[in-house]
Amino acid sequence: NLDKLVALPRYDFMSLFLRIEIYLVVVFVLLIIIRSLINEHNKSYPFFMRLCYLVLATTIIKILGLIFPYANYVNLHYVINCISFVLTALIPCIWVYVILEKHEINFLKKSDYFGGFCLVAILSVATLSVLSPSFGYLFKLNLFGDPVPGLYFDVFNLEIALFGGIAILVCLIKVLCRLTPEEKKDVLFSLAISVLVIGSQLYSMTRSSNLYLVVVTLGIVVYYINFHEERVFTDALTGLNNRNRFRKYFLSLMSASVAQKSNTYLTYIDIDDFKQINDNYGHLMGDLALRTVAESMRDIGDRTHAFLARIGGDEFVMISHHPTVDSHYHMVERLTEILNEKARATLSNIQVSFSVGFTNLNVPKANAADIIKLADRNMYRNKTFKKQQRQALEKEQSATKK
Repeated sequence: NLDKLVALPRYDFMSLFLRIEIYLVVVFVLLIIIRSLINEHNKSYPFFMRLCYLVLATTIIKILGLIFPYANYVNLHYVINCISFVLTALIPCIWVYVILEKHEINFLKKSDYFGGFCLVAILSVATLSVLSPSFGYLFKLNLFGDPVPGLYFDVFNLEIALFGGIAILVCLIKVLCRLTPEEKKDVLFSLAISVLVIGSQLYSMTRSSNLYLVVVTLGIVVYYINFHEERVFTDALTGLNNRNRFRKYFLSLMSASVAQKSNTYLTYIDIDDFKQINDNYGHLMGDLALRTVAESMRDIGDRTHAFLARIGGDEFVMISHHPTVDSHYHMVERLTEILNEKARATLSNIQVSFSVGFTNLNVPKANAADIIKLADRNMYRNKTFKKQQRQALEKEQSATKK
């Protein structure tokens, strides 16, 4: 009868070992990904790297909590749980930045206001966590060392839900933007992963489960595979899209409606006499010239949300949307100005010039190849005109000297 009245659950060692095994799998997977990112020297996704470190640290903390028995290490368990709650609160915050980073939403990622908001939210949870051993604000430990909700535990759930809502809202807003079917698919994929990550966190907090660590790790693995697939479509020297991505993107645009193509322009950029730069100053200087063009294009691309690609040795393209032809002319003029400014600042020892040609995508009875040829032809017309001007100026100068 006494056994029925006082039915204390036994410590299930099989369950303990199973949980440790799952955590060890998570640790090994994260270590493999982190090692790969370090060896690749890839700094394109710093917040993704931070998320990997964060989930790794959280998992190690969870393992420590299982290894040391609560009966003998009460104070240690309070410290472990304090750290665990702070790290767990950081996961949805960093996840939002991973979403912003992947889909290049730079204005929000670099916003001081958004950064301050994130800092206040994390500090609120951290303060409640630190005060919990004395006052039980965020959590308390039961007889078996498991954390149970404290007085202000809803603040913790609210923080997770808030960052989760931001991640989901960002994905939904991005879907409404003018995107290609492939870009839309990537955003919807991010939306689905965000729902799973945040949903698993809220479920885990209410059910005292650590399922969210497994789900977040799976999200990291999927994103890591996705990042590697993107490298197939990225130019290694400049970081712009390559010819494969350009072809895929351009063909998807050509299948769009007439109204959308009427406001879309293909712009070709070519470095004048690029072979002479390589021959006279070396390939390192030639590479620097290529990166200068890429940086200038990014400056314009960030403002106009243009698609940027390097499709050949010294050939670049931009695909951008403009309400009027004048708006596109203004962009081309500004691009030429930035290219010349950066060339003078970076390549001061050599003379570098650029030729630009463009066309609207909505050309009657023209296919993708015709549009590309037309933009390329316009670019070479610009190159020929500049060459003729230069030759005429040289003749004039030589005649003046005589």
